[in-house]
Amino acid sequence: MPLLRPEQAKALGRSGGVGLEMAALLVIGVYGGRWLDARFDTGRTLELVGLFFGIAAGFYNLLKLARRTAPPPPAPAPEEPAPDLERLEALVAALSQEARAQNPNDSGGSTASTDPTAPEPPSPS
Repeated sequence: MPLLRPEQAKALGRSGGVGLEMAALLVIGVYGGRWLDARFDTGRTLELVGLFFGIAAGFYNLLKLARRTAPPPPAPAPEEPAPDLERLEALVAALSQEARAQNPNDSGGSTASTDPTAPEPPSPS
């Protein structure tokens, strides 16, 4: 029985490869900068520039690997269908007709109480 499944071995190889690539890019950047410093007599300026370019290239490769091996984002949830507006309007109309049928004394817009025991409001004089 193998120690690693095939997909685990591939992932280990990729991550080890990225580490070697980062190291190689750093070394190339530093030694390339040293060579340019010696050629143009610029002190250690181009060595530092090469170092930063090596770091940037290494992280760029790491980012590419992360994007390649990342699982795909989950699918968006399906949208719920919008309520049928015509059915809702018909339901509201039916309920209001039913309410009017149950209370025929109500004129429709009045909010006054129809309780016969309730005191009458004062009349305007």
